[in-house]
Amino acid sequence: LAHRHAYEENHRHIKHERQRVTLALLQLGFSVTPSHANFLLARVPAGQEGSCWQAALKEQAILIASFPDVDLKNCIRVSIGTTEQMDKFLAAAKRVCMSFKKNRGVHKH
Repeated sequence: LAHRHAYEENHRHIKHERQRVTLALLQLGFSVTPSHANFLLARVPAGQEGSCWQAALKEQAILIASFPDVDLKNCIRVSIGTTEQMDKFLAAAKRVCMSFKKNRGVHKH
């Protein structure tokens, strides 16, 4: 394990960012499935669909995944990246949230 220190450092970073992003998403009205991975599965605020969030964030150069499956259509998958990437994601998510509230959850994609 020649790179153990780098692995441990990366593990700490992912854990910290995962917790930080989870708390921020909860404040925006998401529900977040507990995770020990390098991504989050989050249910978007009520009355919205994951595909709408995916499209709205893509317009801001933020890439996430959504799911066509009926059980997950209101969910998005967010990969944990660098602190800078996660700051950009959260800023974009706040803008999308405000836009959806202004337009009553409607986003054409």
